[in-house]
Amino acid sequence: MVIIDALDESDLDSDESIAKFLPDFLPPRIRFIISFRVDETTSNPIVEDSLAHLSEGNRYQLKSADPLDGLTREDVVTFLKKLSTDETVPDQTTEHVWLTANTSQRGADPFFLRFVAQSIRDGRSDLRRPETLPASLEDAFDEIWLQLPDDNNFLLQRILLTLALMFDLGDDEFFADYFNHHEVLPGRVLYPIDIAMIRVRAGKLLRYDGDRYGLFHDRFRAFLVGGV
Repeated sequence: MVIIDALDESDLDSDESIAKFLPDFLPPRIRFIISFRVDETTSNPIVEDSLAHLSEGNRYQLKSADPLDGLTREDVVTFLKKLSTDETVPDQTTEHVWLTANTSQRGADPFFLRFVAQSIRDGRSDLRRPETLPASLEDAFDEIWLQLPDDNNFLLQRILLTLALMFDLGDDEFFADYFNHHEVLPGRVLYPIDIAMIRVRAGKLLRYDGDRYGLFHDRFRAFLVGGV
């Protein structure tokens, strides 16, 4: 069994995309399970178009493949217990995290909970003191943004801001050429490997298909450039 998670987050337009390489014929007892975001009608036209080469007879949709409602309050309770160094998490903390993560009215946002976990592990937040936890996903973005390294004339921040304004994925070759053209680092020539070494320091904010990358979360784009 081959499992491919979040197919919609890959580069579906490329001739070398994962979707285009999925085979229509499989040997006996070999199966692929693929997940991707769908709307309220359990449809995703962009992904489905990329899978058009697969015959209908070889495709089956799981009956439970409905849009996820987000993590429940019970999920959040379990999550916080696993983060805690002891067995008790104050009710005030649980309420704070649940209300803050439940921004979409469809359950808790896993992306926000990921920030909470990292903040706890880094010692920036304390589960016994809910006031130390991010008050919103935007606050979490702000916290991470301020902690990004500022070396090389804020090159990492420049990469993220440029990605926020792009309508396609970027790659290391593009950014090397772009920043060399604009002389971001006077007297120094940037190579793709230089961009890669800097870019990986913000890996949690990016989605990467092995060649090109973009911002992982649309709300981070809004955080950087507003409603663009």
